[in-house]
Amino acid sequence: MIASAEEAFVFLPFVYQAHQHERAGAWVTALEQYRLAWRLAPRNPYLLRHIAKAQTQLGRYEEAINRWLEMLAQQKHPSHYRRLAHNLAALGTEEALLKAIDAIDEAIKMDPRDAKNHATAASIYAIANQPDKAIAELELAAAYDSDNAARYLLQVAGLYCDQGRYDEALDTCIMAQTHDPDDRDILAMMMKAAWAMNRPQQPPSQ
Repeated sequence: MIASAEEAFVFLPFVYQAHQHERAGAWVTALEQYRLAWRLAPRNPYLLRHIAKAQTQLGRYEEAINRWLEMLAQQKHPSHYRRLAHNLAALGTEEALLKAIDAIDEAIKMDPRDAKNHATAASIYAIANQPDKAIAELELAAAYDSDNAARYLLQVAGLYCDQGRYDEALDTCIMAQTHDPDDRDILAMMMKAAWAMNRPQQPPSQ
């Protein structure tokens, strides 16, 4: 935590510069500024979060993982577990995916009604080639976040299409339209599923 008002006064100019670089998409420079601030306030949770965010944006996932582990050592919070899981999944190895699943499970246990936790779980299961679990998590996300339900259900429809389950994809699109009737991406997915259901089947190769 910040030790004093004087300390904050010293490192806040670096934070201000970092924010400016973030808005410009200059993540390397933003990270440098956050690190300069961090030297003045080691283990400050605000700075750790932003350092981890910048490292994620730069694809430096292992470094970001270490920052989120430091954050969790200070405070067990579902958003920390969720972001840890995201970075672990980005590594793409079997071991990292298993750790990512463990991390997002912790986030869901702590806050089971947060749609972001379920959406993150879905993305991890999709990477791990477990589409049924991904679909289940997306359906929970849609149930807990009606404002974004159409987007989550559209992802469900996409997973169904990927598996050749076009009738279920079409049903899901119809459900998504009840949340956002004007979404063109939903209409495009419906057309894709309907076309796939009706296209001529290729004869088996001899």
